[in-house]
Amino acid sequence: MLIQEDLASYRGRLEIRELLGAGEPLNPEIIEQVKTAWGSPARRIRQTETTALVGNSPGQVLKPGSMGRALPGYRLVLLDAGGKEADEGEICLVLDPRPLGLMVGYMDSVEKTAEAMHGGYYRTGDVASRDADGYITYVGRADDVFKASDYRISPFELESALLEHPAVAEAAVVPSPDPLRLAVPRHS
Repeated sequence: MLIQEDLASYRGRLEIRELLGAGEPLNPEIIEQVKTAWGSPARRIRQTETTALVGNSPGQVLKPGSMGRALPGYRLVLLDAGGKEADEGEICLVLDPRPLGLMVGYMDSVEKTAEAMHGGYYRTGDVASRDADGYITYVGRADDVFKASDYRISPFELESALLEHPAVAEAAVVPSPDPLRLAVPRHS
């Protein structure tokens, strides 16, 4: 809906200094439209269970598509499927020492808390990649990313690419079983 909205018409009616996005990541098209309309890029943050753990601090160079870097107070690592630190994998927080901004646990769910906090890490469930400068780029939810012909595919990345076409207002991508390639992306 943000892509279709005339955001520039709000200029003058709102005093906007900084914009933050939380929850699901913003598609590059939305980030660009906000920047064009209001002159300020959205600084992205993630996670409900923590305070801001990844973001673009004021004065930091913004890299298109990146969520930013680990923010002060958090030791962030990416763990691959084997539990080893890597440049692509699940975003995890080191629990020794425990970050002050991290929740104590999930209400009424000891099992869910134990699942998220094992092996010395808080596991966010988000998959990302990190570049040489430490910038984190969101790939998708660990339970959304799927394999096709041995490639890890993020529905979010495909949806973002589809949204670049002017005839596409919304997009949803899901895996569809394939006997040869394990899965293939389907969209609507």
